Amino acid sequence: MEGHLDQAFHILAYLKAHDQSTMVFDDSYPTFDNARFKECDWLELYPDASEVLPDWMPEAGGKWVVMSCFVDADHAGCCGTRCSHSGVTIYVNRAPILWYSKQQNTVEASTYGSKMLAMRIAIEMIEGLCYKLCMFVVPVEMVWC
Repeated sequence: MEGHLDQAFHILAYLKAHDQSTMVFDDSYPTFDNARFKECDWLELYPDASEVLPDWMPEAGGKWVVMSCFVDADHAGCCGTRCSHSGVTIYVNRAPILWYSKQQNTVEASTYGSKMLAMRIAIEMIEGLCYKLCMFVVPVEMVWC
């Protein structure tokens, strides 16, 4: 918890030094058009899949949150190395919480490969944030990606 407290102090010190700055978070629930998403039954492909959570995890309480994630990658965006660039933004309700932007280390042969690599990074970030929110007793309703 000390790391989190240090980061909170860092944010407050920044706001104190820049008195004209403000932090704005939109905590309203996002709206999604469910017709744009195809319903998939993954149990047929992954019958034994389950989320691994520790037994000592606290019971979720409070308001439910919705996570949404936007992922993109450009294929061979760097003219010199032909490496792609990944971008990930994760929102909790309508507030941006995490972002990631980095040139990929490998050269992919197709747009599909570079986007799959970006999606893998996004999934790892989503899993980590979901776990952290559950440990902070914040229930996550659903994740849109």
